[in-house]
Amino acid sequence: MAAVTQSASEEPNVLRAIWKHRVLVGVIAAFFALVGMAVYMSRPITYAAHAGVLLQNPRSTIDSKGNGSKGDATRYVADQIAVMKSGGVLARASERMRTFKGLTPLTPGELQRAMTITADQGSSWVTVRVSADDPVTAKFAANSEIYAYRVATKSHVTGQTRAALRKLDHSIAAVAKQMAKPTRTAAQQATALALIRQLHGRRNRIEVDGELTGDGVALFSAAGKGKLQGAPLLASMLIGLVLGGLIGCGISYLIEAVKMRRLGQHGPPAHTASFDGVNRNPIPAEQASASTIQHGTRWTPAEQGPEPMVQHGRRWR
Repeated sequence: MAAVTQSASEEPNVLRAIWKHRVLVGVIAAFFALVGMAVYMSRPITYAAHAGVLLQNPRSTIDSKGNGSKGDATRYVADQIAVMKSGGVLARASERMRTFKGLTPLTPGELQRAMTITADQGSSWVTVRVSADDPVTAKFAANSEIYAYRVATKSHVTGQTRAALRKLDHSIAAVAKQMAKPTRTAAQQATALALIRQLHGRRNRIEVDGELTGDGVALFSAAGKGKLQGAPLLASMLIGLVLGGLIGCGISYLIEAVKMRRLGQHGPPAHTASFDGVNRNPIPAEQASASTIQHGTRWTPAEQGPEPMVQHGRRWR
């Protein structure tokens, strides 16, 4: 009987506890699966599209001593990302989206909130990610953002080219005006003529470079249709099912552990006591074997005979 008391104080078997309460485990797992489905149905459905560009500084011989960040690719990429996020580029991208029929365009503010721009470390590759309610809108929003940036960059380069040409035209006109004075010597005229030729040569180079320079993008990877974000419905239900199953197993084990601890606190049952062979007094169960050996007898129903024995006012069977 001592072995039974000892086993009651031990921890319960995990697999046996789970199998015993398998219905409870199944109910809890099903409940959490339904919770996962409800969470999936309640969250907003969004699609994300990605467009990539390899940036390249379009500046050539135009204003070679200008304020550009030449020789610092990291700073240049950071500057261009700031340009992409500027209000002018966002407004132009939103305006371009209005040209597509059957498409709900994003406002500049909505595009700014839905857009994230990241740059690869150590390179000039930039990725534009746009989230929207449908995949087509996400696709055209990302591509329109790149288009607006290219237009803005090209316009900036064209403006710089025109400004440089105007400056050279003013210089050529000023030198020609000096040459028209009758008081100038032949040497001064020759020097002025050489200067005019030099200015014309520089003007031609700037004009050609302005036509050949790009829009700041060396390579463009257009965005495809946006992809659904977040876990799909089946995955959400499976996550809830697994989580609920684990919780149900833990609850089953806890129930069995509480039962076994309560059983251990009650001690051995009263009918398990033995009696010595002399005074018929009850003795503890763990001393039963020793008492039997000492007195040479142990009372059993067979030894008591067909009639019950009465000892000290008690009826024994």
